[in-house]
Amino acid sequence: MANLKGRGKNKSKSKDTSGANRHKVKPCVAPQYTDPFAPPMCLTLEEDGLTRCHRPIAEGGQERCELHDSQYRKMYQKYKDASALVDEVKLKDELPTKQEISRNTDLRSIDHTTRWIRTYVEAIRVEIACRNLEQRRFFLKADVNHRKEFLAKEMKKAIQAIDHLQARACSIFLAENSAPEWVKSRQTIMDASSNESPSVDAVISVALAGGYLELYALSHAGTSHAVLPSAIDHDDDDLIGIELYEKKTRLLASFNFLLEPDEFDQVPVAGADRAVTETLRYMTASAKVMKQYARQVIFREPSLFMKSLDKASFRDFILSTDFEFEDLAKFYIMMAHLLNFGLPWYKDAVLETLAMLPHGRAGITANVGDPKNRFSVLGGWVYNCGNKQTMPDDAWFFLVTNLRSPINLEPLLFHVCRSFDDLTKLLSIGAMGFTPPPPFCGNANSKLDAIALASRNHLSLCGIVIANMVSTHQPPHMSGPMPSTTPSGQPNLTVWVELETRAHILGALSSQPDAFTEAFLQEVQSRPDLFQVLIYSETGPKQKVNKKVNILGATPSTVLPSLRHRAFVAPSSGRPTGYGRWTVLRSAVDLFFGNSKFPGYLEHERDTGKGFFHFKNLPVKYFIILDTIPNRHHSVLARNVAWAALRAKGYGSGKYSSRKFEKAADTLLEACAKERLAWMPWEWYIEKVKGVPGVQFGRRPKVSLYVYVSVVFGLGVLAFIAKSVLSPVW
Repeated sequence: MANLKGRGKNKSKSKDTSGANRHKVKPCVAPQYTDPFAPPMCLTLEEDGLTRCHRPIAEGGQERCELHDSQYRKMYQKYKDASALVDEVKLKDELPTKQEISRNTDLRSIDHTTRWIRTYVEAIRVEIACRNLEQRRFFLKADVNHRKEFLAKEMKKAIQAIDHLQARACSIFLAENSAPEWVKSRQTIMDASSNESPSVDAVISVALAGGYLELYALSHAGTSHAVLPSAIDHDDDDLIGIELYEKKTRLLASFNFLLEPDEFDQVPVAGADRAVTETLRYMTASAKVMKQYARQVIFREPSLFMKSLDKASFRDFILSTDFEFEDLAKFYIMMAHLLNFGLPWYKDAVLETLAMLPHGRAGITANVGDPKNRFSVLGGWVYNCGNKQTMPDDAWFFLVTNLRSPINLEPLLFHVCRSFDDLTKLLSIGAMGFTPPPPFCGNANSKLDAIALASRNHLSLCGIVIANMVSTHQPPHMSGPMPSTTPSGQPNLTVWVELETRAHILGALSSQPDAFTEAFLQEVQSRPDLFQVLIYSETGPKQKVNKKVNILGATPSTVLPSLRHRAFVAPSSGRPTGYGRWTVLRSAVDLFFGNSKFPGYLEHERDTGKGFFHFKNLPVKYFIILDTIPNRHHSVLARNVAWAALRAKGYGSGKYSSRKFEKAADTLLEACAKERLAWMPWEWYIEKVKGVPGVQFGRRPKVSLYVYVSVVFGLGVLAFIAKSVLSPVW
């Protein structure tokens, strides 16, 4: 009663006196009636895990309808059988150790053990699937005895044992068969500790997830229409079978592009238009490259390699009964991690694919290398060693465009460059807009950074590697001495500090003497008023740093530092002129080798394994060019260096002017485009793009529409910006 009185009292206090709500009628809620004679409903959730079953409980049952009761009983029986097998194996500790596997020399025994362990893995998988189903649909209590953790550990041990067994079987197979010795040199016998082998944890994660993933290569293969196995070899009430089947189907969907018929094996129709035929072949080249890369992956992974020996195609390989979840997951991971360790294999795949294009037959890859060095894998060929020839321009085009370039692609591709000519071709393709600029090129929306990027592209087209451009550009009001908070100890005087930094460019030239390299070095050496050049040559990729640097444009007594400062006392009013002795914080040589405060490029790359040249496997001649005028933005230095390169190439002469620079850059671009894109079918050529400012390529330029537009906006427009914004002194 007290509560009721309280409510009434409060209600009277808040009584509405306006009359607006005096006659408001409350909504009528219909009473909920339940039929006491209706049968109770099934408590099971449907497959979505949210909707409750609408059927009544089966006669004699307690919680489930007839269908779900039957499903639950079968699932529980499978769970009991699988759990009993897991406990039995764990109790007897029957999994072979790595030492026992290494002593086994019988292929039949290894195969028998592998099949038995796969049965054990399948039992673990069934138990895990059963527990997940019970928790999701049948309201099983959460796993409090850490059974799932135990199952995950056991699966990891079992998969590691299978990996060791497959690697052992592969080595025995290569030793006993008459296959040439090159197979061993090409085949990488990977164990669980190999850097190239996917981790067991990653394999288990992908296998148990069921493949809610999209393979990187699938985006290049277009819409797939391959037919996946549709027949389910289990009853509709076999929930475990349905669950595992759906997971494998989702994983298989990522490899539809491998199951499709090979367009290259289709004979072109007689009399078909040549332009259409050539274009279609190049458009389908991406899918073919991924198939060749898949063969490279299978050849190097022992478990996949052994299962591919008696298979004639990818369809036979992937849809075979012995292709387990873990094999599928491992194959998936190795295909998806192309940029991590698969770039050399991908390069070979591109070269092999381009060899097929003129003939339209997959078997033509047998002629790419020495017949003694080839091996058949799923209807195609792989070779004992990577292709060491200089990559043609069309190979670089497909390699770069198919990779869907990440932001820092150029250093990764250094790994597949066998010569400085390869580097030059790669940089030219990047300068034409097919790869994004490296992060050190700055913000594309900044005018100064855009000028620096355009200059770097011109240097790349000349064959000069630019690995970094650095400056600490200061606003005009912050240039010169700045007052400090250090007391001077004298009246009306202030301690002023002056900081001086110089922009610099890190790059590389060919280590072999050639006309352009000598001409370029002479150009920069002839202008000591603009450049200070440091040269460090290496004779091998693993050479020990000897810190012997050749300085051009300065003597040891006049060499300029990269960073220095000084402090002096001057009146507080006005900005004084600095005086006194400079303290060098970072010398020019320190840019290469570092000091106690600042790491050097070469030392940092060697110690940390990171840097622009980390993946380089050929000797080069490093250079650092410093701006002689301090506190300027590096775009000024980059433009001056680009003009020196254009003069060395023969495209420019005399003093710098924006008109001369623009004309020389256009001529360079035209020559490089004609050279690098000459492989394109002539039907792809264009005469001119009307309404677009930039380079005019004449009557029949060897450049495609896509390349033309990207080049014009990538270089021509940036050159126009440079002309109007920056006028370097030459």
